[in-house]
Amino acid sequence: MTHDTKYLLALNRHPYLGAKRLLALKSVYGKWRLVWEAPEHEVDKNLGSKIASALSQARANYDPEHELEIIRKINVDVVELEDENYPQALKNICDPPVLLYFRGDLTSLSGKTVAVVGSRRATQYGYRVTEEIFSPVARLGVTIISGLALGIDTAAHKAALNGGGKTVAILGCGLDQIYPASNTSLARTMVEKDGVLLSEFAPGLPSYRSNFPQRNRIIAALAQLTVVVEGLVESGALITARAALEYNKEVGAVPGDINRPQAAGPLNLIKMGALPITCADDV
Repeated sequence: MTHDTKYLLALNRHPYLGAKRLLALKSVYGKWRLVWEAPEHEVDKNLGSKIASALSQARANYDPEHELEIIRKINVDVVELEDENYPQALKNICDPPVLLYFRGDLTSLSGKTVAVVGSRRATQYGYRVTEEIFSPVARLGVTIISGLALGIDTAAHKAALNGGGKTVAILGCGLDQIYPASNTSLARTMVEKDGVLLSEFAPGLPSYRSNFPQRNRIIAALAQLTVVVEGLVESGALITARAALEYNKEVGAVPGDINRPQAAGPLNLIKMGALPITCADDV
């Protein structure tokens, strides 16, 4: 983290200044400090009144030095889009986060990766097949990526650890909190076992519903293959699958009982051409 990064930490707090607008500011001014110090009338002329107003609000409400203190206090690292250790897979998409907060080892994302997503209301079948399929996959050195949610996400992280492998969680909130709180111990174990917790959201930001589609695109982008284990036709897992397809990534689905609603999403994906995943060898 450079001295310049603290200004980005403060700018990243403002909800209007998303990645594209921040990068537009960076392209004009070159350094985050110069963005922070840019006169409002000048920004208005270069990039428009809404960005100029948001920048002015950020300066009034956030303190770069305080943002540094927060990062140090909660023991979190950050990586910028232009840094060498920023995940390469994210650099290749059209809407990469300009800043990532992380705790753990980013190199766990440098090898083969599979995203495993599914229903929060998983069935016993879903839990069982997640362990049976992805524990052997993790044992072979493939990093398992998911979202740390209840249900299939939790089962996927545990399967990776049970297989002696690495696992990565992408959170839809700040890294100063674990959502759900019941997975706090699991998250700690993941980091201890050379995995990583990752978020584009600033510390203190709760798990708003609107955060999860953003989070899901990161899961899809980081993985070479996204596998849906269980999920309704309209669910977060299917949003992740659609994001993977938009990024030209492979999508797989675990077939389930046609009489269970949790099987509808994966079965629909298979009808549309997703890879049927029934064992570790399929992965």
